[in-house]
Amino acid sequence: MPYYVPENLAGQSLQDIFRQSESRGEYFPRLDLLSGQLGISPSQKLTTGQSLYGNLAPGSGELQYAQKYFTGTPQVPGLSSTAGGGLNDIVSAAKQIQQFTSEANKPVIQSLEAQREPIKTRYAALLNEIKGQQQVAEQRQATTTSQEFGRRGIPLSSGLVQQTLTDILNPITKSYANLYQQTGAGQESDLLSLAQQIAQLQAGNPQQALGQALQFGGFQQQAQSLAQQFAAQQAQQQTSQQQLALSEREFGLKEKQYSRDPYGIFG
Repeated sequence: MPYYVPENLAGQSLQDIFRQSESRGEYFPRLDLLSGQLGISPSQKLTTGQSLYGNLAPGSGELQYAQKYFTGTPQVPGLSSTAGGGLNDIVSAAKQIQQFTSEANKPVIQSLEAQREPIKTRYAALLNEIKGQQQVAEQRQATTTSQEFGRRGIPLSSGLVQQTLTDILNPITKSYANLYQQTGAGQESDLLSLAQQIAQLQAGNPQQALGQALQFGGFQQQAQSLAQQFAAQQAQQQTSQQQLALSEREFGLKEKQYSRDPYGIFG
């Protein structure tokens, strides 16, 4: 039957676990027997979810100890067992996944938060550049128009010149005003998108966490079923081996008896 290392034993070895049992006055079997049956070194550090395979004898101290400290279902870091598959278990698992994801996202969140000021700086420079280009464009057009009126002998103070300048400069002003507004809207959109990404990462993506909890619950049930099937097969195999050994012993006795009394005279 496979056993899985729970999260609270991660980083410990069988030696460490045995020492804790000894300090608490608890029963513990022979370390060399259990480690040999589980196929690991007594000093090997365990990891969360690590699989341990061993054919432990029913009723033995090694089996009882393994069942006490190791689980029969797979484990993932930060996620407790949801073997019952009930709603409370699934919700609890989803919260743990969400919290685990939120913690794992912290480096990304910090990286995104660091982008706020550079975004503002780039847009501020872009807006200033638009303003400067507008002033240059308006000044150039005003100079060209004034020079043309001057060549025609029309004074710049006349109403005709002022009206003409207004008509010519208005489209330029509106064009740059629209560009300025669009750029400002782009800044707000980028900052809002950044804030939404950060908020989603901080929340740990609850929808995805719930989906993973549901999948994990189903996987645990499947794993339990497979483990039970494996245990049944092992039990059946052990029974067959015991029956074979018994048959061999009986055959040996009969063969010995036959060698003494081949014709069954003393039967």
